[in-house]
Amino acid sequence: MNDEIKARLDRIESRTAVGWLDINQAAEYLSCSVSLLRKLIAADRIPFRRLPGVDGTERGAIRFNRKELDLWLLSGGDIQPTKRIRQRFEGLL
Repeated sequence: MNDEIKARLDRIESRTAVGWLDINQAAEYLSCSVSLLRKLIAADRIPFRRLPGVDGTERGAIRFNRKELDLWLLSGGDIQPTKRIRQRFEGLL
């Protein structure tokens, strides 16, 4: 079942232009605050990637993959999906 959901998410994502979101876009997408996202990142409770920093450190910009966020929400992530997101995946479950 999980592979089927991933395949459907791939098809949905292929129809959209943006796969990676910065922290402000992710907060808007998830309908939550940037502050909450930062707390989830610090607790390692949300999927994210950190780009390499300018000086070669790992303190670069944070990015979120929209498909990973969708899977995280569907698997019981720490944020309840909004009505918009629930409707988007209504047919998948």
